Amino acid sequence: MNQSAESKIQKLFDQSKLEIGFHARHLASGATITRNPDALFPTASVFKVPVMTEVYHQASLGKFSLGDRIALEDRHKTLSSGVIQTLAPGLTPTIRDLCVLMTIISDNTATEILLERIGIENVNRFMRVLGLDDIHVSFGVHQMFLHVWGLSPGAELGEVQRRSHLLPMDYESLTFARTPESTTASARAMSELMAMLAERKIISDDASRDMINILRDQMHNNRVARYLPWGRVAHKTGSMRGLRNDAGVIQRSRDDRIAFALFTFDDTDIPGGNSILLAKRDHLVDDLMAEVGLILWEDFR
Repeated sequence: MNQSAESKIQKLFDQSKLEIGFHARHLASGATITRNPDALFPTASVFKVPVMTEVYHQASLGKFSLGDRIALEDRHKTLSSGVIQTLAPGLTPTIRDLCVLMTIISDNTATEILLERIGIENVNRFMRVLGLDDIHVSFGVHQMFLHVWGLSPGAELGEVQRRSHLLPMDYESLTFARTPESTTASARAMSELMAMLAERKIISDDASRDMINILRDQMHNNRVARYLPWGRVAHKTGSMRGLRNDAGVIQRSRDDRIAFALFTFDDTDIPGGNSILLAKRDHLVDDLMAEVGLILWEDFR
């Protein structure tokens, strides 16, 4: 293992003062670089990769076709990232379309539609089949928002929007818990899920390849992928206040790949909801992750 890559990355982590979970494995050699690889972190939207794998798993079992269409209803809509929640009911994307939207623009409403179709308990069951005991999908995106703003399970989009304008997220809520009762993962487990996809070990060669291709079309590329050649990183990001995550596969050549997961938590106090300080802190974390990506690309062999 190239020690200079590890020393550079560990130095960045030390200087950041962030809570960090990190695991990177060079697939050809087995060399690894880690930092708290088995600690559980809230995944934010990175959990959408396990959701996608279960969608493809159920399609392989004949429970539905990836080409089947699902009609959008108002009850599916939830807050924040994506575009579907702004569209009129009646739209009928295919199940694969929803996987694409859930992944490349992190569409939360697409995620809720898919979770309703596949059942959240089945996501966890499949992770255990794969040997990934430290990936826990306990609730979806809408429930994440309900927990952080103390809303009842029946709260709809309008109520969540109103509460989000009035109150900061509650760091003591279940959404931010570091336990299996929240939606959490270790960096090692999420990195290994990405490695399995890259090595086409999940479901079938075709299914794994298609999921990697979706991840490669990612449109949020300001973290690990920022300084790397276009199309060489298949990955999924995740964000909530204080959480900035990224996990995927860096492909330098056909037989030279690095699976990684980088989870961070920034507990910097943001007095009075100071939006300038918040933006600056988020940029600092993104910059750190981009530097890690470049070090992996250039030095980890």
